[in-house]
Amino acid sequence: MATTARIEEFADATLRVVVRDGLAGVSYRSVAAESGWSLGAVQKAFPTKRQLLGAALRRTRSSVPAQIGTAPGRPTLRSWLVELVLRTLPLDEQRRRVVLVGMAFADRAPYDAAIAQSLADGDAEIRGNLQLLFLRAVHEGELDPSIDHERLARLILSLAAGLAGQLLYDDVPENHVRALVAMAIRALLTPAPTQAPSGGPPR
Repeated sequence: MATTARIEEFADATLRVVVRDGLAGVSYRSVAAESGWSLGAVQKAFPTKRQLLGAALRRTRSSVPAQIGTAPGRPTLRSWLVELVLRTLPLDEQRRRVVLVGMAFADRAPYDAAIAQSLADGDAEIRGNLQLLFLRAVHEGELDPSIDHERLARLILSLAAGLAGQLLYDDVPENHVRALVAMAIRALLTPAPTQAPSGGPPR
């Protein structure tokens, strides 16, 4: 049975193949060549390609660096969310590799239930953590209590994923990206105006 260190080595090699060639380029042979181990060693560690991809997906989740260096939600929820989204975008080579891997697995998810479940579980965990921050922000008077926390969390994840995908092919200066993210977060944290009853004055 392969050691943990070797499994991680094969998973890292798989991720390098994904970054270079996409998931279509992952095979026992390509991972063996990338890792420097024999074809048999890779096959012994992972009897199926699905197990190999699963190990790579777990590895990329565990190796993603801390999002930002400040305490969650500090100094303000708005500024922290801006930095959080920016840390997920391909604005340097390291983050570009992370986004490429994430996009590759997301593209595969509709056809692989295990990958889909892993990604969905990861998103649900992030949304849960965000909603805890939103509750605190409401208590501290920083977030309007009328804003739906679950929808807000989903919108923030959608914003990050959409921008990340676009920036892979549309190179935008980082200061422009920051301004765009700040504008989007400000809009998301602003409650919608209350509609007045038909025929009545606005509230």
